[in-house]
Amino acid sequence: MKAFRIFIALCGVMTIIWMTVSLFNERINPSPLINALIIGALFILLGVENWIDDQKKYAAFYILLAFIPILSLLI
Repeated sequence: MKAFRIFIALCGVMTIIWMTVSLFNERINPSPLINALIIGALFILLGVENWIDDQKKYAAFYILLAFIPILSLLI
């Protein structure tokens, strides 16, 4: 379980670095869909972590938050 939390933390740090670099570097310009998928994947990982810890209410909230960025691009 501790390794999974470290994995989520590393993914979060890499995402923050990716978003910051893509914001300030003109050559790296990912599509909004890729950014939404990355953020959604992080929320799904947080939901899985809470589901494993038997915190079902928080898990459902994070999984709902995972689909909001993706659905906002499809509308």
